[in-house]
Amino acid sequence: MRRGAVAHGEDGHLRRFCRFVIVDDIAPSGHIKELEICQDLKFISAVLRMQGRPATAMQADVADEVSFIKEFTYEDDASLDQAIIDAATRTSGAVVERAKSLNRKYSAWRSPTQLMG
Repeated sequence: MRRGAVAHGEDGHLRRFCRFVIVDDIAPSGHIKELEICQDLKFISAVLRMQGRPATAMQADVADEVSFIKEFTYEDDASLDQAIIDAATRTSGAVVERAKSLNRKYSAWRSPTQLMG
């Protein structure tokens, strides 16, 4: 996957089978629309930003006012791996919490084999 991009399948479509999305927002690369899709579809997402700076002003507020997108700051390329680990750990936890919430909300309609988590 290229830096600054959201994972795509061979057909070019945003992957729908991932539990969460991680985006390295280091440079403008066409991911403005992809992050908008993540926001519109409420994908649990982590946005990695070197020194806390967005690649463009258009993305500066992508995580504001939503609970399912979190920003993670890293200082340089040497700290990127740890930022990815931290983001994956926290977003994975968010997936579990969302699954629990949805299971409580919709358990009357789901059989035990269809519960998420």
